[in-house]
Amino acid sequence: MWLEDPITKLERAAHAAWPGVLEEAQLPMLGWSYVLLSKREETDRARISYLVEHPNHGLFKYRLQLRPRAQAAFAAHYLRLEKASRAFQRSERLSLIKPMCLDIANQASLTTYAEGLPFSEYMRDAAEDNARQLELLQLAGEWLDAYHRTKVSETRIFQPKHAVNYYHDLGEKIQSGDLKVAAKPLFCKVLNGCLN
Repeated sequence: MWLEDPITKLERAAHAAWPGVLEEAQLPMLGWSYVLLSKREETDRARISYLVEHPNHGLFKYRLQLRPRAQAAFAAHYLRLEKASRAFQRSERLSLIKPMCLDIANQASLTTYAEGLPFSEYMRDAAEDNARQLELLQLAGEWLDAYHRTKVSETRIFQPKHAVNYYHDLGEKIQSGDLKVAAKPLFCKVLNGCLN
């Protein structure tokens, strides 16, 4: 049962599509609890996502996009995620959500749920601990490396010159004092190590 009766058109659409998603995913119709994760309802965009939980099946993320009606793009995003999920090398340190169901007609999807915070929150919490921040950056790099090795998108020519030029400019602004950063000596040491 939903925590609240659906009020808006977006909520009603999510409520109406839910039984079909459960049927497609071969999950039971009863016993679910729901928590709203996000909701965006504007003229050109309307999407909603819920954290859904079943005592025998675990946590999932249920997402529905009412606007824009872009079924091909919605499906393409899901299929890229599905491809990445199959190819991703999971470990104790690295994981990726698993797609469970796609309802193209209703622009709805169900995936496993990954608990956590945005990377920026972890970095902010470790603001006074440089060693912890470096550890987090290394883990983020490992995850990005594993994700990009899944080859979920088209192959592009590697052109690091744009990033290198940006970091050179960044370094010059820091050295001149035009840009202030925390832990300037450490920041410059890491930046120079990346550029050399």
